[in-house]
Amino acid sequence: MTTMLNRGDVLVERIYFGGALCQVVPARVLRHDADELVVWVAGGTPVLRRRGRSGRALRDVPRVEWPSELTPAEWTGSGVVRRYLPGVDHSVWWFFADAGPSGPDSFEGWYVNLERHRLWSDGTGAGIDVVDQELDGWVTPDHAWHWKDEESFAAKIGDPGFFDAAEAALVRAEGERVRPVAERAEFPFDGTWCDFRPDPSWPLPPRPGTAAAGRPPALRVGAEGAPADDAGERQDGVPVPD
Repeated sequence: MTTMLNRGDVLVERIYFGGALCQVVPARVLRHDADELVVWVAGGTPVLRRRGRSGRALRDVPRVEWPSELTPAEWTGSGVVRRYLPGVDHSVWWFFADAGPSGPDSFEGWYVNLERHRLWSDGTGAGIDVVDQELDGWVTPDHAWHWKDEESFAAKIGDPGFFDAAEAALVRAEGERVRPVAERAEFPFDGTWCDFRPDPSWPLPPRPGTAAAGRPPALRVGAEGAPADDAGERQDGVPVPD
């Protein structure tokens, strides 16, 4: 049995990085079926975030200096559409220029976030757990591909909070698989969602609480110890189990 979420429902994105839960973000569902999950994170959305001193990104801070707590913050910019697929180790994000209080303006480009993810549901609601794998791709509106964070990605190979060399090779291979799709302007890089504007009646969702942040991760968050299903294989499907 699976439960599909409805347009306008709110789920919680929990983003893990370096073996730690680093962001808890409420997102509004745009589409959910057996083939895909598409969500919207509006600018100004109240979130929980782990940040280095003086607001530095965690990738630039030694792990021993990472703060132990998530703190209240807001999602900056005009918002982002994110698309997740079952069994696929990346998500695609649509970024828009910021038109201020009126929300998103013109489309700025696609972000290919290389990751592992898994949906979950329990008595507190539904969410998706994401393990960020550091290396990403940026695709301009004219479909030029640019790698992001290559030096930081290479520096993290062998770190038990991230990935070993074998998994790092799979991460890059996933990006190389997506790259020609983007460069050929094939779906989803074909203009789909590029004119998206959110329903003006949707309020910002509330900031996630301790229950959402404290739930055990639904998938492996470091280089070892992957959870397994009955067949001994990892499952990264989009349908939310009852």
